[in-house]
Amino acid sequence: MSRALPDDLDALRRKPLLSIAGAARLLDWGVSKAYEAARRGELPGVVTVNGRLHVRTAVLVRWLDGDDVADPEPTAAESQETPPISTARRR
Repeated sequence: MSRALPDDLDALRRKPLLSIAGAARLLDWGVSKAYEAARRGELPGVVTVNGRLHVRTAVLVRWLDGDDVADPEPTAAESQETPPISTARRR
């Protein structure tokens, strides 16, 4: 079951993290394309939380606005150390 993204941009900005599927919906991309972009480093703001990939909402919104997306320091809610994303294919 997928969760709908908030229609209101202010409500979206209050949400610190989006799932990769949520980011894909926002970008009008397929989920597979979003995961591949995250693995290649082409999707900004990607973090790993409890072994799952997420996208920092503020970074994604800035990227969509065309602003510089150099990742700032994460907020307290996002401050977990992010291990590198493995590029090995699963079988």
